[in-house]
Amino acid sequence: DVPTDLGGRSTKSMEVEARYSGKGFAAFGVLPPSGAIPGACRKVSLWAKPLEEGYFWLLKFKGPDGKDQFNGRNMEASLGGKAGEWRKVEFSVPLDWPQPLTIASIVGHNWGKQSDKADAHLRVDDLRVATDLSGIDPEKTKLLDIQLQSPQERNVFLKGEPVGFSLLFDSWLGKPLTGNLSWSARQLGGNAWTDQKKAFEFTDLHSETIALEPPRFGVHELTVTCEVSTGDKLRKALRFSYLPAPHTYTAEEKQASPWGINIHGGNPGVAYDALARTGFTWIRDYAYTFEWRLRARGDDGRYAGWPWYPKMDAKLKACCTPSAPPTMV
Repeated sequence: DVPTDLGGRSTKSMEVEARYSGKGFAAFGVLPPSGAIPGACRKVSLWAKPLEEGYFWLLKFKGPDGKDQFNGRNMEASLGGKAGEWRKVEFSVPLDWPQPLTIASIVGHNWGKQSDKADAHLRVDDLRVATDLSGIDPEKTKLLDIQLQSPQERNVFLKGEPVGFSLLFDSWLGKPLTGNLSWSARQLGGNAWTDQKKAFEFTDLHSETIALEPPRFGVHELTVTCEVSTGDKLRKALRFSYLPAPHTYTAEEKQASPWGINIHGGNPGVAYDALARTGFTWIRDYAYTFEWRLRARGDDGRYAGWPWYPKMDAKLKACCTPSAPPTMV
């Protein structure tokens, strides 16, 4: 589903889904991997299509101080419109907004339907930004970059799953670019087991899929190098695990298992699903102490203080894996 006015320039749109419980006001946000806009942003446009009536959708911005408000007003643009119809949203950035800007998120909320238990959807396509780069310092601002992304949490792949990564090119140079892409992978402490090369060309955004076939289980390292026609040489590297699928345990087997791992769930980046996929049955979380639970509880009993137990509990319950999720002790 894409806007017909794009004339075939797009073959896929992105859909955002918000699930509302019907128990009052709720908001949902989707954050981009990197929404930083170099220079002085003047205009943002995109196509938007809400699928249901009565829900609010917004494109949120942040200034260089990380705040999403300026002079007491929200830094945002409305993405609303008639349900089921594509609409081109063109937003001119106020001249007094602090620069540089960052596209912070797409946010939905249910202000007018707080008692309705329902799902709301928004489709977006062809996001474009017009920005003035005349005053930037090229030594401090990246106008050409690459990102290496994995479909699996903490880069943990199991036997039987495709092992692959997405390499994303992002250029603000405003001109066609060509170059050569090369990648190699090796098991830690060993020699490379694959070494590939490929030519590429793009203007602003581009992606390449890197598919791998690890010859053995273990921890591996992927290194990607891009030599661009500008003379830039960009490099990214990451480690990933390729493991046999863990067993599906019965309750009795879980109780008898001696394997566990000590963590602190209040630390950022704790990945329960990745832990379960590596085969751990038990988690001992040092965040769950009486002293810290008492501090976090608050006078209203919401446990809204650090380390934010409701969020930790929700993340653990949402853990989905071929094997059973780890058990907290």
